[in-house]
Amino acid sequence: MAYAAAANKEKPSFYVAKSWHNRFAGPRGANLSAASKKFKVKIKLAPRETSDTGVYVDGKPNEVEEVRKYFEGILGFTIGVQPLSVQKCKIVPLEITTLTKDRDSYIEMVKKYGVAVAFPRKGTDGLTMIQGRSADIKSLVIDFGKILQREIKFEAQEEQKNDDGGNKKLAVSHRRFNKAHSRLNLEMNEVLFFHPREDDDPDFERFLEVLCSADHNIDVCVFTITDNRIRYALADEARSGVKVRLITDNSQAEALGSDAHW
Repeated sequence: MAYAAAANKEKPSFYVAKSWHNRFAGPRGANLSAASKKFKVKIKLAPRETSDTGVYVDGKPNEVEEVRKYFEGILGFTIGVQPLSVQKCKIVPLEITTLTKDRDSYIEMVKKYGVAVAFPRKGTDGLTMIQGRSADIKSLVIDFGKILQREIKFEAQEEQKNDDGGNKKLAVSHRRFNKAHSRLNLEMNEVLFFHPREDDDPDFERFLEVLCSADHNIDVCVFTITDNRIRYALADEARSGVKVRLITDNSQAEALGSDAHW
């Protein structure tokens, strides 16, 4: 995905929840390219491996506003200009199944508010994290409550727990928001990817999305790894509790630029 390097990179022009960034960019970055040509501006998305949800537009205020409205039409929800917040709440596994059993309806419900919902990993009893504008998060949780026929309360900051049930404060995991839609959309045993062109960041993002869709184990057999984005993605998965195993060529593992020993 294109990295934030526009002239006004110090501050994003507007904000989009992390799990919607791929759809924002479009296949092979088609949406970004089309908007850049249409409005004659540079548009960059924040890097995947950061918690930044910003979209950076190098243009005049009226051009930035036109770009924002253009992407609202593509995404189907309102895009805000203020930083997004994250709220956490308790939704048990059976309730998650109830909410997501009709995936299309669930995604449309989330899309209505433009938020990202990150459920805890399967087999854990952790918290659900919701990223978006505060008012939109509250509205979505009310909708969830109607479906589940109960009131869903947000966790107080001092009461929040991690995915393993510990009492320590839960840090916001951008990894979980990157994976939010992949868990619902991916039902597959095999996936074939061809190495993208050097400028084909959106396709590479899709590869990383699939790579990081595991809940428990990732086994990798590869000649070598030299792309830091793969390294960061696998390391992030390992830190979050996913078991990552890597088989690589001995000589290449020690070669200059190899990421096999992260």
